[in-house]
Amino acid sequence: MKLIAIDLDGTLLNDDKKISVETKNYLMSLKKMGYIIVIATGRNLKSAYYVTDGAPFAHCIISSSGASVFDNLNKKLLKEETLPLEKVCDVSKLYNDDIKYIEFNDIEFHNIFGKDIKKSDVVNEVINMDEFLKDKNDILQLAIAFDNDEMAIKTNNYIKENIEGLNPYTARCKYSEHLYIEVLKEGVSKYSAVSYLARLCGISNDDIIAIGDSENDLTMVKNSGIG
Repeated sequence: MKLIAIDLDGTLLNDDKKISVETKNYLMSLKKMGYIIVIATGRNLKSAYYVTDGAPFAHCIISSSGASVFDNLNKKLLKEETLPLEKVCDVSKLYNDDIKYIEFNDIEFHNIFGKDIKKSDVVNEVINMDEFLKDKNDILQLAIAFDNDEMAIKTNNYIKENIEGLNPYTARCKYSEHLYIEVLKEGVSKYSAVSYLARLCGISNDDIIAIGDSENDLTMVKNSGIG
């Protein structure tokens, strides 16, 4: 038995942010053959569920870059790695004119504070950041977008050096002109979540296949049996 972990944006999703019928059918056939199919995405759970039409081909959904693990067969949450609120507040204090926006992502919404926010079913605009963060203990992931790469690198280094217990890294995607920062709880990654699922299923690391194209995929692509 093998576990296949697949990224969404830039991998399973096409340019229209959809999964083709052919791809869905192929994944369903792999599932019927006994493969454990896992989505591993930086999106939150609600967004991942929405864009995949409930992901009927997937046994599990890893969302928020590894901070959440959802059993899609039994419809139950298996694991969550929330960020300590005091650390979230420390990062929020870095907001300045070079930052386009900060996302405070929980399992349901991309809660965004900043410039030119477009609301949607999965996006909630934050008007008052301090008020929003009061007793907000369910944040899984932060994403910080910048107007220039230099400030992204500088801010990422500052977080690494001055705010303990976090796992920040710079990334780039085709939807963003400049680098952005993702921040997770220390020790959390797509690979940590994939490994957790593999242990639950009794699958060795050699039997994990990981597929992805972005910085947040590197841990699972490099460390899995096949990447």
